[in-house]
Amino acid sequence: MVGRRYCAEPSWEQSAAQLLQKLPRPLLEQWDEATQSVCDAADAADQDGTIDPQWVVGCDDRLKRALLKEFRRMDEP
Repeated sequence: MVGRRYCAEPSWEQSAAQLLQKLPRPLLEQWDEATQSVCDAADAADQDGTIDPQWVVGCDDRLKRALLKEFRRMDEP
């Protein structure tokens, strides 16, 4: 499964590191639990597909990046 996540994982690692700078770890863990549930639910119809691991990591990354975008908006004057 790790091999199938290879393409999406570097971007996910980057967004996770950026969020860790913005949120305390306990709050980030809550975010991760919620986004994992959302991505799992969105992918429920195709959970056994070969692209599934990459899709779930990509889904989580897109949600992390959406939150980072909101932080940037809050930082704007």
